[in-house]
Amino acid sequence: MKAEGGLAVITRGLTKRFGKVIAVDHVDLRVREGELYGFLGPNGAGKSTTLRMLCGIMEPTEGEGKVLGIDLRRDPERVKSAIGYMSQRFSLYDDLTVDENLSFYALSLLFMWGTLGIGILISAASRTVPQAMQLAFLTFMPSIYLSGLLFPIEGMPRGAQVLASVIPLTYYLRVVRGIVLKGIGLEYLWPSLLPLAAFGAIVFTLAVLRFRKQLE
Repeated sequence: MKAEGGLAVITRGLTKRFGKVIAVDHVDLRVREGELYGFLGPNGAGKSTTLRMLCGIMEPTEGEGKVLGIDLRRDPERVKSAIGYMSQRFSLYDDLTVDENLSFYALSLLFMWGTLGIGILISAASRTVPQAMQLAFLTFMPSIYLSGLLFPIEGMPRGAQVLASVIPLTYYLRVVRGIVLKGIGLEYLWPSLLPLAAFGAIVFTLAVLRFRKQLE
């Protein structure tokens, strides 16, 4: 995307009202390409509201504006795809670094991938809602007890430890504790990542095949 006349952001009379409250009052902006531009003001001054309008997230009540030559009112979705945005608060864990937060959420998605596969398998194998609920209970409750979430795996009987080694929640908890509590990087978490990835790929593939067969 190219800026219009060398201006990355340009607004005329940009206004946002919430009922009778005027959050942003006829703002005129001219921000050139490559220029660093900051908003200063107390809480409630309209800084975040202005940024939301410039990002195409919130529609202005009045006025007009363009970001990288894209009209904010006519094509807000193109604005979103053309810019990048880093919020002031993006994580539940303020004491983690950016890399640790990204690793945590990426690996959480990996775990949820496998869990989703289990849910699809249970849904495909069940004929009624009560049956699905019972299967889910019988599947997930042992995982909680045997994963080390409630009791240390080392103190369990040998048979329970073997079962724990095939439960994805066991490896996910190791990943969470490693990142959140110990600050361990991905290079040290591969022994737990590989089982999670393998489990997710196998279970999700089986679930999709079973569900597709059921539809046929």
